[in-house]
Amino acid sequence: MRAIARGSTGGVMPRHSPIYTRLHEQERLSGEIEAGDIIGRPTRFLRWLIILALLGLFLFGIQNAYSALTVLDLFRLEEISVIGNEMLTSREIVARSGLDVGANLFDTDLLSATQMLTAHPLVRGALLLRQPPGSLVITIDERRPLALLLTPKGLKGLDEEGMLCTLPPVPLDLPVVTHTGALADSNGILQLGDLVSFLKALDACGFLEDISEIYPVNKEEARVFTVGDGLNLRMRFESAEHQAQNLRAFLSQPRPEGMAYVDLRYRDQVVVGN
Repeated sequence: MRAIARGSTGGVMPRHSPIYTRLHEQERLSGEIEAGDIIGRPTRFLRWLIILALLGLFLFGIQNAYSALTVLDLFRLEEISVIGNEMLTSREIVARSGLDVGANLFDTDLLSATQMLTAHPLVRGALLLRQPPGSLVITIDERRPLALLLTPKGLKGLDEEGMLCTLPPVPLDLPVVTHTGALADSNGILQLGDLVSFLKALDACGFLEDISEIYPVNKEEARVFTVGDGLNLRMRFESAEHQAQNLRAFLSQPRPEGMAYVDLRYRDQVVVGN
């Protein structure tokens, strides 16, 4: 049986917690939290300091380990392979790279070798890869000429980026672009953008290999002569692939007699001239 305290008046006294006790408890908790923050800050700082120190030791170890590799005979360069080259010989590429068999594989300057290779007018890009313990592979991305451009200084290769390059001493079965003066602007500078787009479109549809000569009439049109029968075509630089399709459809039928040229410049039409 729960006892109930009564006052002198006989009334029931309400139960309560002293106010000063609750305030004292809140002050104690706040003090503990602040003390924990003060203790935790140096702890976190010390943790990050240790992590950074370990990272520095790790990087220092890698640097020392790499330096050690550059003097080990185990990593003596014994073989240099070249892939991706068609117009340049492997011997020429290795010589231009400046790399020598017998040097330490990890002591070779691949950045300098890459820069020397890409300085060649026929090289668009080069990738050099070490293959321990003693091999190195050079992958070459050559500029592939789409056509040969007749210039006052002789024939130059014209690639898909509109770059002119000196031709290598290997046979190239490519169409020749003549009468290049028709492509020059008022300052005498050749404007090759539309011609390059024309060549790329014909190459994409497999028709470029059937062409022997391209004779620009102006910056928009050209006379095109095919391999073998020397068929005279009149074409626009624009929509070249569509014109090639029209020609193939036309040639699938018997040719008219006395045909002097085929005009493909009109949309969905083939005009034959006598």
